[in-house]
Amino acid sequence: MNRLIRLILYITAGCVGIGSAALILSFVLSGGHPDRGAGEVFRRAKDKAMEFASDSEQETTDSYAMDELAEIEYIEGDGNVIVSKDESVFQEQAILEEGTAEADADEVRGLSVNIRKGRLIIQESDSDRIQVSCHSKSHASDQIMVSCGGGEMMIVDNRTGKQSRKDVTVYLNIPENFRFETAKIELDAGEVEAECAFAADELTVNAGAGIISLENTQADELSASVGTGEIDMEDGVFRSVYLDCGVGTVDMTADISEYAKIDCGMGTVDLKLVRGIKSANYVLQCGVGSIDIGNSSYSGLSRETWLDNGASADFELNCGMGAISVDND
Repeated sequence: MNRLIRLILYITAGCVGIGSAALILSFVLSGGHPDRGAGEVFRRAKDKAMEFASDSEQETTDSYAMDELAEIEYIEGDGNVIVSKDESVFQEQAILEEGTAEADADEVRGLSVNIRKGRLIIQESDSDRIQVSCHSKSHASDQIMVSCGGGEMMIVDNRTGKQSRKDVTVYLNIPENFRFETAKIELDAGEVEAECAFAADELTVNAGAGIISLENTQADELSASVGTGEIDMEDGVFRSVYLDCGVGTVDMTADISEYAKIDCGMGTVDLKLVRGIKSANYVLQCGVGSIDIGNSSYSGLSRETWLDNGASADFELNCGMGAISVDND
């Protein structure tokens, strides 16, 4: 709609400019003497200005039509999935059957998921395509939008008011051994559950008041944050990890090879290391909470405390009023 308004403004401005253009051209074409054949010269100038405006209007209209192509919405089937079709990615391969949106995995590099309340279930696809479907008994899925453009697939929850509090289930099917370049999963309330391996170069998960459960997760860089919710990750393999825990809980079993930074406010972080606690050096900061590393406990530290194990990985642990526990798997 904004493009349509801009189009109208462009045309209006063009029409207003025709008069000025005609006067200027009439003055130029008359050699600076508008009194000689001014009427004929003005007519010729007006015709040229109108021709220019018509060409500009056609170009603007064509551009508007091409831009709008990326915003066409499709609704199909009982799943009520609304899909915004970007021709550069989907082209004629955009398939909508029984509320399912699909795209070739080779065309998708990034994933962005934002759900207000509901469930996201990640499953393994039986094809080489990424598939998204949606279900809700209360028709709350009407405002779940799936789009793909510029190599990124987006699943966005646009519900407001009472609709945003109703349960909805979104199914994301990905091919076996598929790896995203970037993946971001945000959940206000509800649950995210992965029934298959999930991999990304850069992975971001945010559980506000919800629960995010992932298994066999791989990422070069993991950024995870939780408010009052819960993050549960098992058998993770990461190069670097950034954890931010408010008053919720983080339970993680992982192989972290290079770096980890863990900030815990009033919540609880339980980290089990596949390589063992001696696989990392530690920098500790702790208020009235507690940090446990193996059988050693630290609390009320007045300054940073260093634990050097001669390891290749470095961990920074910062605990306020909560609890951080690091132990062997």
